[in-house]
Amino acid sequence: MTSKITHAKDCKCVVCGKQAEVFWPCFDPDIPSNPYCRKCLEKEQMKLLIELHKIDEKYKNS
Repeated sequence: MTSKITHAKDCKCVVCGKQAEVFWPCFDPDIPSNPYCRKCLEKEQMKLLIELHKIDEKYKNS
């Protein structure tokens, strides 16, 4: 059985529709990864960091 490998460069960004550069998140094969252009990826990563920081602050103040 052969599986077709999909490259990010063959996809469009899920946010803006531009040429994708990377799949994200890519740390767990069980989590679906979506194609992103670099600009949208940086925005998504920043949103995640902000949310994680809020959670961290919540537990520190408990």
